[in-house]
Amino acid sequence: MSKAAIAIPYIIALVIGLIILAVMVYLIVKVLGGGKMSAEECRSRFIDWCNQCLSSGWKDFIGLPEDLKSQCAEVMQTHFGFNINDYNNCSAEDAKLDCCTVGVKNEKCP
Repeated sequence: MSKAAIAIPYIIALVIGLIILAVMVYLIVKVLGGGKMSAEECRSRFIDWCNQCLSSGWKDFIGLPEDLKSQCAEVMQTHFGFNINDYNNCSAEDAKLDCCTVGVKNEKCP
């Protein structure tokens, strides 16, 4: 066997190792570095929550998820003009008004 043939498995192992390393770095950056969601992601998650509230009759047992508050409060304030930290559950009057702002119709909508 020639010396070049011996190096091929090591080169293949090196390439596979680099690919695995790149995937791991991407996942770490995505998980740890992605503290804020985009405006559309926040709007979509907030609309989902509003629809849950609407279908429950705006009961107080459906709370606003903490991750939605922590990742989207600033974005919602900047892009949509309301603060989701003002309430904790569906029964808050501000929740109904803010749901109107993102397009979920209810009795508080103008």
